[in-house]
Amino acid sequence: MYSKNRSWMLKHLDFMIIDIITCKVAFLLSFMLRQGGGAYELIRGVYFSDAVDFNNIIFRDLFFAIFFLCILDVIFQKSHTDILKRGFLKEAKSCLKLSTAIFIELLIILFALKISASFSRLVLLYFWIGSTILMLIFRSCYKVILKAILGQDTYHTRHLILLATEEEMPSLVREFSEKQNDIRLSGCMIPAAGAADASSEAEAGHHGAGSETVTGIPVVAKDPASALAYLKSHWVDEVFISRGMSGKAVDDFIRGCHVMGITTHQEINVEEDHTAEVAVETMAGTVVVTGSLRIIDPMLLLVKRIIDIIGSIIGMAFCALLTVFVAIPGILICDPGPVFYKQKRVGKNGRVFNLYKFRSMYLDADERKAALMKKNEMQGAIFKMKNDPRIIGSGPDGSHHGYGWFIRKTSIDEFPQFVNVFLGQMSLVGTRPPTLDEWQQYEAHHRVRLAVRPGITGVWQTSGRNEISDFEEIVKLDLSYINSFSIGNDIRIIARTVKQIFRGEDGAE
Repeated sequence: MYSKNRSWMLKHLDFMIIDIITCKVAFLLSFMLRQGGGAYELIRGVYFSDAVDFNNIIFRDLFFAIFFLCILDVIFQKSHTDILKRGFLKEAKSCLKLSTAIFIELLIILFALKISASFSRLVLLYFWIGSTILMLIFRSCYKVILKAILGQDTYHTRHLILLATEEEMPSLVREFSEKQNDIRLSGCMIPAAGAADASSEAEAGHHGAGSETVTGIPVVAKDPASALAYLKSHWVDEVFISRGMSGKAVDDFIRGCHVMGITTHQEINVEEDHTAEVAVETMAGTVVVTGSLRIIDPMLLLVKRIIDIIGSIIGMAFCALLTVFVAIPGILICDPGPVFYKQKRVGKNGRVFNLYKFRSMYLDADERKAALMKKNEMQGAIFKMKNDPRIIGSGPDGSHHGYGWFIRKTSIDEFPQFVNVFLGQMSLVGTRPPTLDEWQQYEAHHRVRLAVRPGITGVWQTSGRNEISDFEEIVKLDLSYINSFSIGNDIRIIARTVKQIFRGEDGAE
């Protein structure tokens, strides 16, 4: 699942908030410089009539008018377009342009309402100078902080692979480095001579890439077949195909990417597979054809993320209570040891993260799993047992219903995953994140489950999960969720999950 590049306004909402705060602060400081008074009295004077002269309705109305003027001017001027790529002088020019527009608009308001005589225009002059300087300082400092955070936040960075000819690769790497700083180039694929045009190469060729690099980017494959094998088992979000790459082998490679749920970008118009959605957009200054299993409106993903954050905060509050009153007493009585269980899981497009749960199994559960694989009740790359002896209090045959069975039956053990949701590693609704050993067993079409952020609950968990024993059926359910994604559907799944929890239907490992 892929979200088209967000509009500049939505993408830089944080800079808009900074500009609004800057203008508000500059106006208050300007009034304080002209009229006197402390910051506390000035802010209090906006709302109460007993604090300095700021309670004058003209000053107070202009204070609130600045909020709307700043938003409108930012939108019409597109003040934040390519803001992270601008140098100091261009940033200063942008700040001066915005503050000048607000200054002129405030003057127009005063003259239009015929109240300029009762308002100190020196305050506006101070505001114009102060807002320009403060805006430049605040923006510049925030850009430094933001770039530092983006440089360290590898988990949420988009990992992209380049597929291009040897001649095209250096210029492509340079363009992406200069113009697409929200993407990390994790590798490149340079087909051997004739591999891009001959399908036999794609079927028979498996040339290793070794330790070869191109302008510092590792070469991960040299033919489409080995490239698909690499994509199946590595963290890759998107693939960029240059205009120099064409032919049946490349078309097959693109279809293989879509089967795995990996988004592709092409510089040229090609015949897309009917299962993929297509959009035209700009990447690194180049017009590309983007093909993905599902292309989602950024606003929908924003709403989904807001729901996730609100839900995770509520969930973490319940988790804290359950830790004190259920998890800690249960562990101390039944199997002394760590309260929380941490396990490596595979998230969106191959990201590996630590999934948290209340510990419902004995400390040696992972080691005992291999011996129990012959009793696995599921078909395919997933493990599940109804009577699992690794569960705390289950007895030698796994049939007893003790502490571990209780917290799994009531889904209490899942509550620490709200931390994963808050961190952006998971969503409230999605697909079940596989373990590392399950991921290694995946076939190409199984990888489509990783095209979305994994969830605490999902279609499989609310569609009679105890009756499904074939992993292929789970993949089909997950694919149906991706293809029919909507906020309303997510809410329905959450509602069904809550209903199942009260019914006491147990969960998967």
